[in-house]
Amino acid sequence: MTLQSADKLIYDDKTYYIYAEPLSDYLKQAALPYPLVAPNTACWRGYSATYTVQGNKLFLTEWKGYIRDFMQVGIDYLFPGESFVFADWFTGSIKIKQLGEYIAGSGPFEIHEGQLGLEFEQGIFIKESEYWLPKEDVERIRKEENDMPF
Repeated sequence: MTLQSADKLIYDDKTYYIYAEPLSDYLKQAALPYPLVAPNTACWRGYSATYTVQGNKLFLTEWKGYIRDFMQVGIDYLFPGESFVFADWFTGSIKIKQLGEYIAGSGPFEIHEGQLGLEFEQGIFIKESEYWLPKEDVERIRKEENDMPF
């Protein structure tokens, strides 16, 4: 199975790959002239998107989709006449993988994996939450990965 391409989010002047598809519910209801097609096996949903949090709102700022005969279309295919759109259709969480490094005493760098969660209601930013795996879980996961036969 091919790893699927992720959408992007610009938040606090940083660009992240996200674990969410904020546009998926909108696309289920949209009456598009032609259905989206996969341009390759890494993008079965048929599009890539970039979102930006500006102020307290989520915007769809870039979108590239593919329709019949792999013809590329832009954001105006979904929203005629628009170059970016307030994502008022989206209620939910956008998760961002976090890697944090710190030096414990004089020992080596330790990496703790975590997750940043951004909550939205009808495109309005509600709250941010952070979760970091405890050191023991990170060590257990690394050991399990190292013990894999492949």
